[in-house]
Amino acid sequence: LADLLVEDINAGCGALRSTLPALLNECDLLIKVGDEYRIQTPESVAYNELLRNQRNELANQTFKIDAERSFRIRGRFAELGKKLSLTHGASKESRTISTYFDSALPNDSGKKIYAWIRDGWNTDESTVVADARQAGNQSPTVFVFIPKRQADDLRNNIIDFRASKATLELKEAPSTNEGRDARMHIETIRQTAEQRINQILDGVFSQARVFQAGGSEASGDSLVEMILEAANSSLARLFPKFPEADNANWGKVYEKASKGAADALSAIGFHGEVPENPVCKAILGFIGGGKKGIDIREHFTAPPFGWPKDAVDGGLQILLVAGHIRAKDDRGNQIKPTDLERRDIGKTAFLVETKIVSAEQKLLVKKLLQKAECPFKAGEEIAAVPAFLEKLAKLAAGAGGEAPMPAKPSKLVIDELKSLMGNELLVMIATKHDELDKMIDTWTALKKSIEVRWPGWATLKDLISHIDALRDAEAYRVQAEAIEAQRSLLDEPDPVAPLVSSVTNVLREELVRLAHDYENRHKLGMERLQEDRNWNKLEPEQRSELLSKHNLAESDKPGVKVEDTAAVLETLRSLPISAFRDRVDALLERFDRVLAEAAALLEPEVTSVSLPKHVLKNSADLESWLNQVREQLEKALGKGPVRIK
Repeated sequence: LADLLVEDINAGCGALRSTLPALLNECDLLIKVGDEYRIQTPESVAYNELLRNQRNELANQTFKIDAERSFRIRGRFAELGKKLSLTHGASKESRTISTYFDSALPNDSGKKIYAWIRDGWNTDESTVVADARQAGNQSPTVFVFIPKRQADDLRNNIIDFRASKATLELKEAPSTNEGRDARMHIETIRQTAEQRINQILDGVFSQARVFQAGGSEASGDSLVEMILEAANSSLARLFPKFPEADNANWGKVYEKASKGAADALSAIGFHGEVPENPVCKAILGFIGGGKKGIDIREHFTAPPFGWPKDAVDGGLQILLVAGHIRAKDDRGNQIKPTDLERRDIGKTAFLVETKIVSAEQKLLVKKLLQKAECPFKAGEEIAAVPAFLEKLAKLAAGAGGEAPMPAKPSKLVIDELKSLMGNELLVMIATKHDELDKMIDTWTALKKSIEVRWPGWATLKDLISHIDALRDAEAYRVQAEAIEAQRSLLDEPDPVAPLVSSVTNVLREELVRLAHDYENRHKLGMERLQEDRNWNKLEPEQRSELLSKHNLAESDKPGVKVEDTAAVLETLRSLPISAFRDRVDALLERFDRVLAEAAALLEPEVTSVSLPKHVLKNSADLESWLNQVREQLEKALGKGPVRIK
């Protein structure tokens, strides 16, 4: 078009080209669709008429234009807000920057970092600067001013944007090509206005100014950098006491302290007394007469502290372990330091220990720990006390027991100490030092004496179980029962050892006697075998087999060892006296069975006859017995050879 319309060819069409777009856009015969111009149609005329009406209506509704502009500016800050993140100190504590657009700061502006954003359409720059100066050097607020630039251009494009958007929403989607071209023309207007609005705001935001409270201006290549620079300076104003707890290892302090380690503060490089640590000292001072965990956390995570939660929880836990505070659950029951779960800290009540442990009392506690051989580190005596109390309980358990041991000593003192905690516990241990010291000596001595005497008692009980059939058995049993009833195991002189010796001697004598009887009867039985005609006719293998069958071989003789108590008991376990007696009594009868079986081997038809046993008082009894025997033998002889048992 410029080439066609040029009048001065030498001058060219440059000037004409720059004026054509505006002329074409205002031409009622044309519409712009994308990058092209098309002839107006009835459909486009209708769209343009509706667009014109919307523009005129908006031009008289300034509040809508202002609302759109404010919406756009806030939207820009919503996008910038994603980049406005702060990490504070070595502990990298996350901090929030809150954007604020109202005409006056909120009541909590001294407790948060606010980026207070105002623009030149509502406030002038001098007011923002004055407010920043008036806020003072202690305020954490960041003051942001968005200047008013290209105001008319911005206003016109906002009108175009909203009018074209409303037109598109009011008109239904067309079905003809002319209608679609007309709708695309309105869409082109909307897109062009949108792009222009963004361009204007980009320019406006690039000229924004940021002021620190007090009046100094922040520098930076972008609005985000300027706000972050000012906000970082605000951190020191908002949290002036943050450096006291700024250490990334407070989490390790909590972990170690929760396991009872009294040196947990070494994780942050602190090796002094727990109450001297700045964090612990502040917490101790705040608890005073008592505070809930949730109140302690809220106090120290808020300004002017802003401490990490790990620091607050770690400080509480190490103070608890070191005995400077105590903890109670919601029922008022005291909680041991190692039993406090982190999830329960918020609802736990903490109280400062009222008992102060003096240097002299600490020394008395140390002496008891050393005497009980409970290892501990200097300054960490409280951590070793649970092991000390367990050691006392074990000593008490070993200092008595079932009869005839002495009765177990009372553990009332131990139970009383276990009910206490912290400094109160240390003070009570020091107060009862002499009593506890004596207990350790007494219970240790009793335990050692029991360990020496108890095996003898066990041996006596074993021996007593074998004396039922012996003379004076009841007397020995009564003596043993008396020792048990009177719990006199540890009496002096030792009542058990002499009784063990006496019972051993009695059992030894009986075993020796039975062994002698066994030997004599076995010898007599073997002599009978040697005199028997049938026995002598047997082969050596047959004789050996018969003796083994009836446990009469040399290898079957009972092994009796009686050289000491242990040997006597070993013999009795394998061959009790009653069984030994039965074996001796049955010995000759076994030889009788051997003789009968020997005869049976040589004369299978031989009948064994046992003669009747009677008490004969006179000649008549004798005559009667002889007749009975004669009759029995004659009857047996009728069947064949007879052997008399």
